[in-house]
Amino acid sequence: MYKGEGTTLLDNFVEKSDLRLVGEFNLEGYTDPTVGFPIMSYYDNDKPTYHPFHVIISTLQSDRSETILSNNSCDTVMALFLFSASKIINEKFYLVLGVFFRNLRECLNEQGYEIIAHYFVKNYSEEARSLIPRKKENKTFCEVESPEYLPLVSDRFILQYLPKYCPEFDQQLAVDIMFDFCKWLIKKKFARIKISFNDDEECNMKEEEEEGDSLEYDDYDVKVSKKLFGEVV
Repeated sequence: MYKGEGTTLLDNFVEKSDLRLVGEFNLEGYTDPTVGFPIMSYYDNDKPTYHPFHVIISTLQSDRSETILSNNSCDTVMALFLFSASKIINEKFYLVLGVFFRNLRECLNEQGYEIIAHYFVKNYSEEARSLIPRKKENKTFCEVESPEYLPLVSDRFILQYLPKYCPEFDQQLAVDIMFDFCKWLIKKKFARIKISFNDDEECNMKEEEEEGDSLEYDDYDVKVSKKLFGEVV
């Protein structure tokens, strides 16, 4: 919580227990939530264009009202997660989360609609497929879609997207962050798809049927990359 400010709904929105690595590796601290999001381009008169996470987080810093929660797009929810996490973790881990979520956003924008459509075709009747979200003109997936089906991208993101576009990112670290983030999405009722990892390191997903069901986690051995925490990519 910012010094001198009162308590709001956004305080403790992400708790230490929501990110198991914080306690396991002593990653507690406090971080400026706008760090780690580079300027994307410049307008006329050298005005910068900031990453969407930077824009949303900057808005939260100046206006911490809960009205932000009325927009539950992927961009907003991921930025809220980062903003709240910055209050409890050190800068090195926050920068790692920044790399993770920037890549997750790009993966969702490129493949989100395709992955959701495949999920509906495989698991639902033809009538139900009318509910498949469709791409909106001149809008990215993360700008307009909620994270309801975000966990569906886990497998593709961890096993294919990160190795291709960010090969330095430790895969097991990505598994741990994704698992905790998806668990948090269910806890905050942003999503109903739960993921579990079995001993063969395969990702399984199913839709939550009963409120309050816990996520499975089959003693997956999380090994944090020393390179990532020693020198952020």
